[in-house]
Amino acid sequence: MGPIITTTQIILDEREKMLCPRLGDVYSRTINVEHILEEVVAQTLQKCANKQYDTLNLSNMRLTKIPDEIRASPDLQCITDINLSRNQLFNNNEVFEVMMWMSSCLVS
Repeated sequence: MGPIITTTQIILDEREKMLCPRLGDVYSRTINVEHILEEVVAQTLQKCANKQYDTLNLSNMRLTKIPDEIRASPDLQCITDINLSRNQLFNNNEVFEVMMWMSSCLVS
């Protein structure tokens, strides 16, 4: 393993945790929730691929970007309806690219 890379965001996160132990607890819980939601998204995508569902519900998963598996998995090409509401995908060109990719898969 190489040296640990320290970024400005890591420094700010550590400083925030030191300011108040309660903030550190909240930060830790937030990180845990994010990891759990990532696993839920991965399992949802896997289930959708295995069962060849045509709908995919990823609403309220705190997504900041579209999962790469949507375009990478040929088993997910049958998706015709995707719910991405209540996520953090504001002004994201990637969302539109995925939608265009999905519509091109339907035409082919």
